[in-house]
Amino acid sequence: MRNVASYGSTGVKLDDLNKVNLIYGNNGTGKTTISKYLRKVSQNDPVELAPGGNFGACNVEWEEGQPHEKILVYNREFKRDNILATEIPGVFVMGKDDIEHLAAIEGLKQQIKEKKADLARLATEIDKAESSYLPDGQIYDIYLKATDDKLKAEAKSIYPDSLKNIQQDRTRRLAKILELLPQLSTHNILSEDDLKRNVSIVNESDAQPLQTIGLPSKGVFRKIETDEIWERVIVGSGDLDFSGFITRLGMSDWVKRGFDRISETDGICPFCQQQIVTADLICKFNDFFDESYKEAEDYVESQKTEYHRQSENLIKLLTSLSHNSAYAEFYKSDRLEAIINSLQGLFKSNLLLMANKKNSLSDKVTIEDGTMIYQSVEDFVSEINEAIIRRNDLITQKKAIKKELPDNVLRTIIFKYRTEIETYCNKRREAEQKAGILKAQHQSLIDELKADGAQLTELQSQSSDTSAVALKINFMLERQGFTNFKVQDHGNATYCLVRENGERVKDTLSEGEETLITFLYYIHLLEGSTEVGQDAGELIAVIDDPISSLDNSVLSYVGREIKELIYRVGDESDNIKQIIVLTHNINFYKSLNRLPVKDEQKKNPKKRFYALEKDIKSRETIVTIPKKGMIESEYNQMWDILKTTIAKISDDNSDEENKIYKYTVQNTMRRIYESFFENTCNYNHRQIADQYREATDRNMFREFVDWINEGSHSADMEDIKSLPSNEVILNYMKVFESAFEITGNHGQFIQMMK
Repeated sequence: MRNVASYGSTGVKLDDLNKVNLIYGNNGTGKTTISKYLRKVSQNDPVELAPGGNFGACNVEWEEGQPHEKILVYNREFKRDNILATEIPGVFVMGKDDIEHLAAIEGLKQQIKEKKADLARLATEIDKAESSYLPDGQIYDIYLKATDDKLKAEAKSIYPDSLKNIQQDRTRRLAKILELLPQLSTHNILSEDDLKRNVSIVNESDAQPLQTIGLPSKGVFRKIETDEIWERVIVGSGDLDFSGFITRLGMSDWVKRGFDRISETDGICPFCQQQIVTADLICKFNDFFDESYKEAEDYVESQKTEYHRQSENLIKLLTSLSHNSAYAEFYKSDRLEAIINSLQGLFKSNLLLMANKKNSLSDKVTIEDGTMIYQSVEDFVSEINEAIIRRNDLITQKKAIKKELPDNVLRTIIFKYRTEIETYCNKRREAEQKAGILKAQHQSLIDELKADGAQLTELQSQSSDTSAVALKINFMLERQGFTNFKVQDHGNATYCLVRENGERVKDTLSEGEETLITFLYYIHLLEGSTEVGQDAGELIAVIDDPISSLDNSVLSYVGREIKELIYRVGDESDNIKQIIVLTHNINFYKSLNRLPVKDEQKKNPKKRFYALEKDIKSRETIVTIPKKGMIESEYNQMWDILKTTIAKISDDNSDEENKIYKYTVQNTMRRIYESFFENTCNYNHRQIADQYREATDRNMFREFVDWINEGSHSADMEDIKSLPSNEVILNYMKVFESAFEITGNHGQFIQMMK
């Protein structure tokens, strides 16, 4: 292949083709170009194959120099020229006369009649089993009806709209219960109080946000309570002739109180009642109680006054809160009352101590520490504010809450009665299993009827004209579930595609329908000829992406047919001499790779494998020969990386050289672990851990799971990555292997690690 599409001037050579040739490549790597070229070769196209034509630089080499076989190519062009054409060329096959099979036909008709009667009986039994767990059925009445009634009543009492359209319909309500039951583990289940709060917000047409409560900081109170003034001894000046006497007797406060009364005694001493008060004595008293004394006295008074003011404000704030009904739902009244009482007791005690200090400045007083009470006040108000913020958020999200509220109400009630509902579900599953067994018998009978019908069709369709192939194709279409169109004789040895009412299909087929009918036509053309009186002859079958746009069931059928062709090609007497299959589907490629070819021996294989891919730099197609035909999946590649890592750290202790492997080893192990155990074997961590007998082994396995997850998620831009040591990696590798052993899958580990 050279100088066409993705093939460059150097070209690509698929050398040494065998009986069976499997070519894998992603889209855009040139598979269809190969099939187009071989179709032009089969047609001996003078324009396309000539120098200067699209395929002028391409070349085919035949085993004996000249072609002895006809190439029949299945690709989009084959579909366009045959199935999408106005008239489809008829396919002639040789058969037997119908008269030889009349007795067999009559016997088959009677057998089909009896089986149809059995089919009707099974359908009745299936209906009985399925209706038992529906409303008015026995299982429903015993295990769910009472719970359904409770759910209906409670949902209606909380929020009637939660039952909108299902309140009077048990069937729809049951469907809703079964829909929401699995969501209990994935959704936040609200409490009934939260639901009622949401309902209140939804029902209040003019709900307004509330202001949060502003609370003075406890620092305001603690600053006053911890002021050093309360424990300072405050006395008068020591510079006067009698100051030592006053201080020694500790009567500074007593003297101050008497001195404050001198102006009221008309010169009589308030202490000794003698006429001794002179201007000089008053001056000395004023000097004793100097400016610093008066400042301390004033400071004590100001601190007491401020403490009193702040305490009154706080008590007033909390008292007003207790009288405000808008906030009543956010707290318990007895808790608020206890807090107010505690504060009042604290403030009363401390204000009394402060007053004592004011009266006796020389005395030390210890103010009571209110830290714990203030903290309880802050916690209390903080909880209220958080509830207010949540309520305000609910108001702003009112539309979303209203939308989710019906399901939230039902989920909460379902959670309440989940035990009863799950019991019903268990009984329902038992009934469904019984119905499943009956359905399997029913389906088996249907399959038998289809087989009988196919046999009948075969007997009725054996002939030497094109109608036999049309009948066979229609049978296969019906068997694969395509009943809305069929192949019909169109006269002059041609077919057309028609609907059940006889109307021509034209261009209304889906891509999957076109693919199937094209493939059916192709495999019948391998057995016959579009020319009357001629057989198919020796053929080379080229099949390009035969499973595109097919669902699983049809894909399976197409796969089986191709596998049959691959097996047949080994028979030298068969008319199919060589097969080339091109595909981009890795699973399809692998399934064909494993297939036997008739009379194939290990020493003399009859299969050849190729892989097409784009060169990164030139963007041109290149070809590789996969080892033993294996195209590596991502899963296999992960194992290869792990093998390389273990080999590196086992054989070479150079941490610097192996750093890249150590960075990725945890992620590699995790991806293999999840792919095999979780996705393939459907195991979770707990199920595997439970299979270890010893607690130390179980714990080691759990540590291994944590380790592979810890090292395989987002990279921390702040943190420094500590690489695991060789010893740690090898130890966890042993645990990794033990997981395969303990679950009975050690063969998988051995196979992949080699």
